[in-house]
Amino acid sequence: PAVMDAIKQALQTASDGASKADVLAATGLSDAQWIAAIAALLADGSVTKSGAGTLVCCNVPMHVQSS
Repeated sequence: PAVMDAIKQALQTASDGASKADVLAATGLSDAQWIAAIAALLADGSVTKSGAGTLVCCNVPMHVQSS
């Protein structure tokens, strides 16, 4: 949960979303931590993807609040 909270917090500070590289730089997470956490966040609808390629924008819907 701490990893997912860190990702959500980083995304909430970027009003237009953030790339994977932006989130990793802001959180200090490893690529392995990112892969596991972003898959769970996408699956539960906490974040959404837009764009194409490896570095995609992920936006936290306005109704989602960090824990």
